[in-house]
This record gives sequence, structure tokens and C-alpha cells, in this order.
Amino acid sequence: MSHEILLDMRWHANVTAWAAVCRVLHGTAFMPSVQIKFQLYCCICTSVFFVSSAIDSFAETILTSLGSSATLPVHFKITSLVRLILFTLPIVAQTLLAFVINLYPAAYTRALNHAIVSASATAAALRLPSCGVPLEHLDARDLLCSQLETSCALMTAVKDEVEASAQLEPMRVLFFKA
Repeated sequence: MSHEILLDMRWHANVTAWAAVCRVLHGTAFMPSVQIKFQLYCCICTSVFFVSSAIDSFAETILTSLGSSATLPVHFKITSLVRLILFTLPIVAQTLLAFVINLYPAAYTRALNHAIVSASATAAALRLPSCGVPLEHLDARDLLCSQLETSCALMTAVKDEVEASAQLEPMRVLFFKA
């Protein structure tokens, strides 16, 4: 059993609703204050990482300048290494998450292109002349064709918006594009 949610993109109302959800959940529109907090926390973690590294290097330099036999004990080196790993993990996790999130617009664009081709092909097939089709069915076919063409136009606009949004508002780490 598939757990995917399938959305019929042949109807313009579904395309409009999907575009609205996509607009809200992706990029800087999704909880902008929390995203800024994450960026600031990541900057703080990075600065603490660099300060901690500088202190450890400074301590090693001071000890070696005092005498050639003076070195830092092993437990100090181990705790320094563990501390640096703990400072690095949130930065790595946020970078990976932002990178994965920045891949979503390409998947959205691919899905929209597939839906556009499918709806266009269906509309083109419905436009073919029919043999012996009753007149009331021709009106329904024309209505369906116009709905499919409207849906194609909307999907093309949404695809362009997704591509532009991906370029202008990507997820960031340390205020740089991931």
C-alpha cells in the first residue's frame, strides 16, 4: 500500500491550492522568525567553535613556549576533541537539512512538468475529431478541454514561481545558501 498523497492536477482549483500550500511551506515564508533564530544559533555555535579551538591552540602554544617537555595532558585533549565534535554536529545537521530542503523545488518542477505534459496530451486527444459522438458529449469534451488548458496554464505559472522562489529564497546556513 502506497502512502503517497495523489492530487489530481487536471483541475485548476487543485493547482491553485497546491501552489498556495507550496508557497507557505517552502523557503522564507515558512516561519521566518524561527529561520532567523536558527541562523543566529548556528552563527553562535560557529563562533564558539572557533573560540574554543583558538583557546586550545593558545594553551598548547603557551605550554610549548614554557618548556619543551611541557605538554597538555591526554584528558584535556580528549575533552577538547569531544567539545569540538559537539559544537560541529548542529552545524552539520542544519547544513544537511537545508541542502535536502533546497532539492525539493527541483522535484516539484519535475512533477509539474509531468502533470503539464499529461494534461496537455489529454486535452489534445480530446480535441481530435470524433466519429458518431452525440452532440451533448461534444459539449462535455469541450468543457473538459478548456479546464485542462486552464490547468496547464496555471501549472506553467506555478512551475515558474517555484523555480524563481528556489533561486531567490533558498534555505540558508550561516546566512549562506546551503
